[in-house]
Amino acid sequence: MNSQVITKISEFIKDGILLIAFESPIQERCRILQFISQYCASITTKCLLWNLGQETIKKVEYSNIGQIHFFDFEEYTPLPVKDPKDYFQILKFWDNYQGEGVLIIENLYPWISANVPQETQFFLVSEWIKSSLLNTAFQSHNHQIKCLILLGAKADLHPELTAQIPVVVQDLPNTMEIVKALESEAVGLLPTSLNQEELMTIARSGVGLYISDILTGLKSIFPKHKKLNAEEIAKHLLQCKINLLNKLYEIEFTSPAKVRVSASQTQGKRI
Repeated sequence: MNSQVITKISEFIKDGILLIAFESPIQERCRILQFISQYCASITTKCLLWNLGQETIKKVEYSNIGQIHFFDFEEYTPLPVKDPKDYFQILKFWDNYQGEGVLIIENLYPWISANVPQETQFFLVSEWIKSSLLNTAFQSHNHQIKCLILLGAKADLHPELTAQIPVVVQDLPNTMEIVKALESEAVGLLPTSLNQEELMTIARSGVGLYISDILTGLKSIFPKHKKLNAEEIAKHLLQCKINLLNKLYEIEFTSPAKVRVSASQTQGKRI
C-alpha cells in the first residue's frame, strides 16, 4: 500500500483526529482492513467495522499470518428500525461510546456527497447524518484513541464536511511500491529466485493497477505457468491489465504497426 497513505492514517489516529474520510477503491478493501487492524493491534486498541449490509458491528483482528478475522462486537445492539435515519443509529452509538477504538464505516458517502438528491426523505436523512458527523468531529478530545473512518470508493463530500474532515485518497502505486508489495504480499505467486531487477520488470507491467488487481492477475498466471521467467510473467501480467482495463473502461489496445523500411526508401533521407 502507498506508504504515504499508511503514514497519514496512522498519524491522524495517533494525533487524536476523531473523524477521517478515506477514499479507496473497492478491490483494495481487504488490504485496507488488514492495514488498519494491524495498526490497531500495534497500539493495543480495537478495530471495528460497520456497514449497511451487516447492520451490526464486527471486531476485526489481524493474525500473524497476514489474515483478518471477524468477531461479534457485543457492546453494540442495533435497535428496531422505525425511521430511515435509524439505519444509521451507529453514529449516535459511537458519539456516546466511552471506550477506545477505531470504527470503520462503509456505505455512507452517497448520503453525504456534494450532490445529494433533494427528495424529501433522502434529504432529511442526509442532513441528519451530516449533523451527526459534525458533532463527532467537534467532540472534545480526552486523550484516548477513538477515531471514526469513513471508507468508500468516492469521497465526494458535501462542502460543509470538506472544511472539517481530513480526506485521505489512495492513489495508484508507483513502481517501487509495487515491488515492495510483490516482495511482501506475492509469496507463493512468484518464483522465490527473482532478483530486484526481475521484480522491477514485473512491476512495470502492473503500473496503472492497484496492488489487489496485480495480485489477482498473478494468481491467474502462476498456477498455470509455474516455470515462467520474469519477462514471461510480465508479459502475462500486461495481458491481464489490458483485459481488465478493456472491461472497466472499454479501452481498446492495438499493437503498433510494423512497417518494413527498405534501403532504397531510406537512401538520401535523414533518420
